[in-house]
Amino acid sequence: FYPFEADAGQFLASTYRRGQDLTVFNLSFESGSKLTYYYLQDMAIKAPPLYTTLKNTQGLWTEVDGLAGNFTDWKSTASTLYPNFGGNAIFLDSELEKLPYYHLLNVSPTDPGWMALREQLSRGGRVYDNGDIQIYVPP
Repeated sequence: FYPFEADAGQFLASTYRRGQDLTVFNLSFESGSKLTYYYLQDMAIKAPPLYTTLKNTQGLWTEVDGLAGNFTDWKSTASTLYPNFGGNAIFLDSELEKLPYYHLLNVSPTDPGWMALREQLSRGGRVYDNGDIQIYVPP
């Protein structure tokens, strides 16, 4: 657990309490699972680990596009797509979360696909950025 993860976790805890009425989107694995486990115990959902089911980079970008689309359309589709989950949503973005894709699929953390994801997430609003972890809300 790194200090920058704890800082982001404290922000989340102070903003969203224990995660009540909150849906967390992330690329999973490192930061997302640690932050949600330690700081948002009552959150509604987090994205499943994509890396366990992917066979190639095309599959990665298909999954990332779908996840980002569900997040950016959250306000209009949440009650239909996720009727049992929290009404608020955030997307955790972290360089640590991209490392498994580098090791398993050779997708660099600086790949243009990640830049496209960040651009799509920025359509909402970035509510937190400590240089290592960014937290976005849907548009």
